[in-house]
Amino acid sequence: MRSLRVIVFILFSLPVYAHAGAPAGFRDIPWGASVTDIMRAFPLVVCNRIKPIEEAFPDSDWNCIAKTTIAGVDVTVGFFFYEVQDKRVNGFMGYLLRFPPEGFDAIKGAFVDLYGPPYERKGDQWWWIWWKDAFISLERVDTEGKGWAVVRRVTPSIQAERTKRIASMRKGASDGL
Repeated sequence: MRSLRVIVFILFSLPVYAHAGAPAGFRDIPWGASVTDIMRAFPLVVCNRIKPIEEAFPDSDWNCIAKTTIAGVDVTVGFFFYEVQDKRVNGFMGYLLRFPPEGFDAIKGAFVDLYGPPYERKGDQWWWIWWKDAFISLERVDTEGKGWAVVRRVTPSIQAERTKRIASMRKGASDGL
């Protein structure tokens, strides 16, 4: 009986957001999927090699842009991929959603339904964090006047590659000064 009370105490002591699982990709597209998988899921998608300059994904080698609807809101989805040294695409690692600012509440509601309450929020900025799996950043308005959400996969190998690439980008920028 005592162990049951301890278990119940522990369960009720956990933060509310701990019950929600981390994102496993986008809809039926899992982390690690290929560019071809995205093209199959979204027939009108446009995919390109990119220079690693996108602010949310400075370490990405490919992106694919598609249009869809989430919670009744028209969104543009930018899918981002890593490429390994042998020039083989290594997989889907995150996405950026862009939407009209008036769609923020509907998108926020969809995220809360899927992932539970956010880890942190400040006004119209919301964050969900799973320390070794993924994170989400959601904001009503960016510098271009649009709502956006960034959803990234987080693993030790992805973080190591990200750190390496960002350091290289910064070194290249400082060499140009």
